[in-house]
Amino acid sequence: MKKYILLLLILSVFSEVYSQQQPAIPISTYGIWDRGGYFLKKPTDTRYNYFRGVQIESNWSDIQPTNSAINWSTLDANLQTCNTYNKCVYINILVGPNCPSWLYTAGVPKVLTDQTTQFNGQFPYYLNATYKTYYFNLISEFGKHIRSLSPALRSRVAFIQVMTGCTGDECAYKGNPLDTQYNITDANWLQFRLTAFSKFKSAFHDGDQSTVIPMLFNNIDPDNGQPVEWKWVSDSIGSDFGFKGSAYGRGHHLTGELPFKNTWNPYQLNPKGMVLFSRAEMDQSCTKTMYNLNPKIGFYWGILSGLNTGLSVHDQSANATDLALADPEIMSSILFFNKYAGQIFPASATAAYSVFHEGLNSDNIQKFPEKDYTNCAMSNVTRYQKICLAYQAQGAKIDDALAVVQGQVYQRDKQTGYNDSGWDIQEGNYERWIEQIKADSTSIGRYRLRGPLTVNSSKYDRFARSFQSSKKGNTMYFKFHDEMFSPTNQPKSLKFSITYLDSTANSTWEFRYKDKSGVIHAPVQITQLGDKQWKTVTTTITDMDVSKSGVLGSDFTLVNTDNIDDIFNGIEVDIERTITGVVTEIVTPGIFFPNPVKSDLRWNMNTNFDQIRIYSVSGILLLQSSNVQTGSLDLSHLQRGMYFCQFTNGNQVIQTGKIIKD
Repeated sequence: MKKYILLLLILSVFSEVYSQQQPAIPISTYGIWDRGGYFLKKPTDTRYNYFRGVQIESNWSDIQPTNSAINWSTLDANLQTCNTYNKCVYINILVGPNCPSWLYTAGVPKVLTDQTTQFNGQFPYYLNATYKTYYFNLISEFGKHIRSLSPALRSRVAFIQVMTGCTGDECAYKGNPLDTQYNITDANWLQFRLTAFSKFKSAFHDGDQSTVIPMLFNNIDPDNGQPVEWKWVSDSIGSDFGFKGSAYGRGHHLTGELPFKNTWNPYQLNPKGMVLFSRAEMDQSCTKTMYNLNPKIGFYWGILSGLNTGLSVHDQSANATDLALADPEIMSSILFFNKYAGQIFPASATAAYSVFHEGLNSDNIQKFPEKDYTNCAMSNVTRYQKICLAYQAQGAKIDDALAVVQGQVYQRDKQTGYNDSGWDIQEGNYERWIEQIKADSTSIGRYRLRGPLTVNSSKYDRFARSFQSSKKGNTMYFKFHDEMFSPTNQPKSLKFSITYLDSTANSTWEFRYKDKSGVIHAPVQITQLGDKQWKTVTTTITDMDVSKSGVLGSDFTLVNTDNIDDIFNGIEVDIERTITGVVTEIVTPGIFFPNPVKSDLRWNMNTNFDQIRIYSVSGILLLQSSNVQTGSLDLSHLQRGMYFCQFTNGNQVIQTGKIIKD
């Protein structure tokens, strides 16, 4: 009789890594998505391999051109294409002005507005009983169709976007109705939206939990005048839903980034309770003046701002795709987002970064007292200018004084230059799971490196940090997040990539760390050439002590070894982990087949179970299904590699085993 091996992954690992919150949508879907329609037109074009998913958008008028059954054939064909080529999708149906024309002949009033640049100024009267009947039926049929798809196709649907008004902006009209009887009060519009939310909940969230589809909502920000909407969604859905936001991926130093980050990141990055995801698109901002000053700078720092605000799904417009495909440096920023968007749990992260930046936040009266910098008000241009004047020696300036006092929508559209001070902008470094300890006490922010910024400037020229040996010492201290490592979850190897400006000939600096026996090493020792070029040096470490036993609780340091102040862009770390207490044999030999598997995984099980889950080797839940009676699970969308498959019955783990995806 063959010996049955219990794969006790969870003795030390599941209790630690697997007990973390699970993402609201699969980690594999975090990253850059195609919003420009390129992939569906040429799914075999390998240039689009970097897309993590595809938007499938339909007009109500196209799928129901007559007052008859809804035609889902185009949507289904697109979904099948994505399934064939291993892409996930999100689906939205444009309603409101995109409604079918037969609704107007069926009795829905056509509302004309004073803004005719969109939809010819024609909209339905949303509060009309006939409109509501057909619209709510559309939602119901939408849910029935998606949830009745085959498991393989349904698993491709990462989420659907709830749409109640015109476009994705969720307003009723563009402009004001010419006939005032069709004005809709805020209270009435709120009630209409909440009713629509309840219809979407019934269609996609209630009922059979094995076919639930996550939903993404727009305009539910409690800090932006939508507390009732937020309360309804958070109370009714509870968790695992998305919100449309983070316009901060469309630029940098945009007004309001810091409070947006503080509001939403606790739900997106290493969440401890409610788990959310977010979606935003690169619209036409990449064609506007500020991006065109230097597209490489625009994309790089915009990507960092998006990651800084926890952005999960970053839709890429056709214009953005064209720019990325034409410029390898822009593409490298796009791929940076793909690399880090899904690193939402420190205990299982495979990479981390700290990109150096000191944002001059005019709203910070502790750093910039009113007695020195004048009245703290968003509209006070003098305050921004005084702040930058104080940092002039480090390169700080205000290029567009008109834009600095505006909101982020204006800035993305009309800003004509770079502003180093702003209102409620990110203050410190852009970081994910690495923290520079006391950054402002041990280094200084630098701006506009290598002279005025032009279209030919490097993306690294925008911001940096340097030593200031005369005032702030010669060491920068860094530590990994407290949950990054543990006694049973140690780094097998850490590959450090340090980007610096080779600014001064013969200037010297070192990268240092302490090994597990307490010996300090300096694997990187740089003597600069002074050629004024940005350079990246790498080193791989296998014996680092990551217990924060260094000065100031640090794990590693950058050290200036002379009196010349070296300049750095930042640090990236690629992580390979060693998780102890893990037996890697397959549970009950032959339980999974075929193994390795290309698409459909099957199993032989004599024990009852009600759910099957697929985990990455680092403990991230990638897929779960309660549709166990089929006897198979489609894994074709997973990348090649090793995974763990777990069977559960209620809260009890029945079996866990290793599978290889071919």
